[in-house]
Amino acid sequence: MKGLRDITLLRIFKLIEESKFNFKEFAQACSIAPNSITDWKTGRSKPSVDALRKISKTYKVQLEWLTGDSKYRTKEEEFYELNKKKGEK
Repeated sequence: MKGLRDITLLRIFKLIEESKFNFKEFAQACSIAPNSITDWKTGRSKPSVDALRKISKTYKVQLEWLTGDSKYRTKEEEFYELNKKKGEK
């Protein structure tokens, strides 16, 4: 399960970087405890399903993208790419 944890954390920290928020501001925007992000970064804990849902909802990304189960950030991106491929046939 280490791989899943790694991709999830990479994507969370990518969102933090893109948001230009520090850990505390990012946590507040997602309504999660600020120390959670530090704990994830240091490996003391991993994001709960609830935290992932909150991040997904706040930043409008698919939960599946956060966990590495999808390469598409959003449903719209996925829909566009799948329809684009259909049109190429």
